[in-house]
Amino acid sequence: MSPPMLNASRSLPLNGEWLLRSDHGNVGLAEGWHKSPDEFLSPAQCHAATVPGAWQHVLGEHYHYLGWYLKRVTLPDDWSHPRTRIRFESVATAIDVWVNGHHLGRHEGDWIPIEFDLSTHAGPGRTIDVVARVDEMLGHITKGFHDMLSIHHGGIWGDVSIIGSGACFARPNGVSVRADARTGRVSVTAELADGAADGRLVAEIRDPRGEVVARFASGEHATRSVAPSDGGVLPPRRIEATTIIGPVEHWSPDTPSLYTATVSLEDESGAADTHIVRFGFRTVEVRGTRVLLNDTPLHIRGILHWGHEPKHLAPAPTPQQVRDEFIHLKKLGFNAVCLCMWYPPRHFYEIADETGMLLWQEHPNWHAPMTDDNVAEYQRLYGEFLRRDRNHPSIVLVSATCEHPTFHPDVASWWWRTARAMLPDTLLQVQTASFAWSDPDQTDLYDEHTYDNNNRWVTYLRDLQEKLAELPAKPFIMGETVLFHSWPDFEAIHAAVDQSLRWSLPSMAESGMDFEQQVIERWGRDTLERFRRQADRHHLLGRKFQIELFRRYPNHAGLVTNHLIDVPPCSCGFLDAVGRWRFTPQQTRGWLCDAPLLLATPDERRSFMSGERVDVRVMIANFSPRDIDTTVGVMLKPASEAIDIASKVSCDPSEVSRDRQGAVDQPLPHGRGSLGENDSMRANTNVGRLTARRGEVGAVMVMLTMPIVDRPTRVTLVVSTPEGRRNDWDLWVFPPPPPLPPATYRLDGLPFEPRDAEPDPLEKGYSRGFGLPVKTWINRLPDSAVLVPDALPWRPDESIPTDARMIVTHRLTHALLHFLERGGRVLLLASKAPGGLGTEYQWLFGQCPLVIDSEPSGIGVSGADISGTGVSGIGVSGAGVSPAILSKPSPERKGLGEGSSSPLQPGDSDWIIDLLGMDLTRTYARVIPVGKLGLLKHVDPIVRLVYTHDAKELTFFDMLFTTRVGDGVLAVSSLDHHDPAGQWLLHQVVEWLASDGSSPNAALPIDVTRPYTITA
Repeated sequence: MSPPMLNASRSLPLNGEWLLRSDHGNVGLAEGWHKSPDEFLSPAQCHAATVPGAWQHVLGEHYHYLGWYLKRVTLPDDWSHPRTRIRFESVATAIDVWVNGHHLGRHEGDWIPIEFDLSTHAGPGRTIDVVARVDEMLGHITKGFHDMLSIHHGGIWGDVSIIGSGACFARPNGVSVRADARTGRVSVTAELADGAADGRLVAEIRDPRGEVVARFASGEHATRSVAPSDGGVLPPRRIEATTIIGPVEHWSPDTPSLYTATVSLEDESGAADTHIVRFGFRTVEVRGTRVLLNDTPLHIRGILHWGHEPKHLAPAPTPQQVRDEFIHLKKLGFNAVCLCMWYPPRHFYEIADETGMLLWQEHPNWHAPMTDDNVAEYQRLYGEFLRRDRNHPSIVLVSATCEHPTFHPDVASWWWRTARAMLPDTLLQVQTASFAWSDPDQTDLYDEHTYDNNNRWVTYLRDLQEKLAELPAKPFIMGETVLFHSWPDFEAIHAAVDQSLRWSLPSMAESGMDFEQQVIERWGRDTLERFRRQADRHHLLGRKFQIELFRRYPNHAGLVTNHLIDVPPCSCGFLDAVGRWRFTPQQTRGWLCDAPLLLATPDERRSFMSGERVDVRVMIANFSPRDIDTTVGVMLKPASEAIDIASKVSCDPSEVSRDRQGAVDQPLPHGRGSLGENDSMRANTNVGRLTARRGEVGAVMVMLTMPIVDRPTRVTLVVSTPEGRRNDWDLWVFPPPPPLPPATYRLDGLPFEPRDAEPDPLEKGYSRGFGLPVKTWINRLPDSAVLVPDALPWRPDESIPTDARMIVTHRLTHALLHFLERGGRVLLLASKAPGGLGTEYQWLFGQCPLVIDSEPSGIGVSGADISGTGVSGIGVSGAGVSPAILSKPSPERKGLGEGSSSPLQPGDSDWIIDLLGMDLTRTYARVIPVGKLGLLKHVDPIVRLVYTHDAKELTFFDMLFTTRVGDGVLAVSSLDHHDPAGQWLLHQVVEWLASDGSSPNAALPIDVTRPYTITA
């Protein structure tokens, strides 16, 4: 056995300035530009273009046609290699290459490296003209999804180099290393390129510290033909060599130990083609409902990445950018990145290997046409993708396509068979989409791409368990899910984005900036600033809730949340449009980790009554490397000061079930023992034991006593363990609602009919019908008899009592309209029922909430404590923060006698924002389409949703508004008023309506109102 050859291959980089000429009319080939570059590709006729780089940098964002590149290269004087090739790492999309007028070849397909042999044109000191004709080929079958959310890139956007080697050389990505983590066996295979000579393979292996642990070689004449057991992808001519080393160090996200193989292919003269491959020893396998990485249960905490790179245009983040993003993502708690139908440059994967970032690689096929005629072309391109996926221990999951409604069955079966042969230690699935779109025999896991509101997310996960119980046991991993929106920082975006990148502005930028100006003019700049901050808070709270709920189920093996960075259609990124991180590790690490502490409250509520005793379940979802047996501490504190609450931890096994498959989701039993004082929060923290084996969810019971309060008060529940695990939740405590004002009536009659509860078409399936059918979600209609039972009944077949000051109703009748005209006050609990004004189901996560306090500006923007998860510190005014508030008498309501346009008090937006995706929409979640109804300019919004998702023009939906009708005042709410928060708000609106000071600015004409009324 001999050591690797020192006569190694050599690379001459061609990156830098090239000449580029556009060819919109496709005349270059006919005119012979490749034959006479001095005549047709002179500097005067061309642009200076940087390679690598998308040609849109010089030809403009809308150029998607053909272009010609020229690079004049002088080879070194000592260039004397038997074979010389030119290599292009990535070209979008088809390329023809000539050297000194001689055609070297053609290739179609982005994302993959290609090489052309120019040996006959190479020599010491020789000057050659490299001419490349590139066709961007809009709509190519493997263009992927990048252009749907970013810009369609074209040109030579990957590295270019000239390679000199021996006569025996490998095809692009042709050297693979297969490392068996259980046996230490290392198999090196080199697929020879067409035209390569026979030879032998010599390899050297170094361990993670750089020490040589093996040198080995194939036989002298080791080139052999191999039957295409891999589906016909691998060339029949290859060289293989094998050795065994040990003991080996395993690669994992926490310890990304990499070995290095130096592989030389020697020809008869001893000249070599040398490749350096870094690889890792690790296992990834499925066992029942779990994914095991090195025999340890793995929960994938992934973030979706669409390759949107405005500065680069092409999806080519720089090495430093990749490294910085991975570092911060891991600090946030992520352990995986899902590459959604695109391939970044090679360094992206190398850095993932080095840093321990797991990768989910989706092959770039988005709704591409799939006919019998292009099956062979798909096989060719997919074979190249699979070659890219080898050798990287970071790639643990690979999908052939994403959400393809007509994926060709022949391609699917071929891909499944071939991928299994080429990637034996990788999880595979043909389709990442949903149950209905995926063949269960062509996937290692189950998958769904579900996006829905918090309230339906609860029942979705329950319905999902029923579906999974019907199927053979496999892990469940959501390929993309959990999306919420923030409001763009237009000032920062415009300061950072120059004219050439205006395509990257938010799609709704013009509409959004108009809206901002309207907010400033109507309510002041402070309201706009609060709106921005509270949009971030709503965003973070939504992600926290949905991901935590998902983690309760031990048969859930992971999810990918959407998305890394803002894209033009939606500001849903952890990075904003100018590259600033929205959230800190302090805000996310408590619930984005391998063993998060979780909380289950009765009915998933976050609002409670003053002094209420509440049974909660504290859980831990253990996907850490070891079993957990620890103590747990529980503490309630005001938002600015840690004060323990008298609490009792119950860990009686008879009270708590730890289910290995279903969630720890049994009915909450009552705790036992003394709970301490009700009128204070005093130090008396108790602890219990929390245990969970690896891959399981453990739980203990805790009884909390809420403090006595006289106004809406935020308290933070902090749960921690001695090992440093911690998570916290903001809860809101409300005093009992005040008695209804005198002469407050409610509609008694006109009950809801079954059709009124019938879901909209989009409500019948989760994710607007693309996910599972809805089984357990039911809207709880707003019956005024249930919500305000103490109000005096008024039957619609009777005259309205003469002493009636205001009426709460779930239907707007002609009589109520006449009552309004004469100065009456009405609160309509909106619904889709006749007389309910007409409500809709909408994606609440696609909106940014605007809540108008009674003050015009400067309210609720201080941003107090940012502790624990930090969610209690975004856009928080401090209402309910000071311990003094716990006993301070409630102030008189301000403004009611002075003409108040809002029923809210200063700071009320804090608790409404916190609970808007929770208790205020828990059992009833519909919106009032004020724009569609023609009401937009006729109402004063109190709780308005600004819909931004995939929108060029903003759409507005209200959940609470007020307006004048005739001499009266109308308030309309589509919020859920069943829980303490909703009850408090309902009584607040009723009190405001009954006062002399309720005076909206907007007015709703009688003729506009009348069509929405009914005859009783």
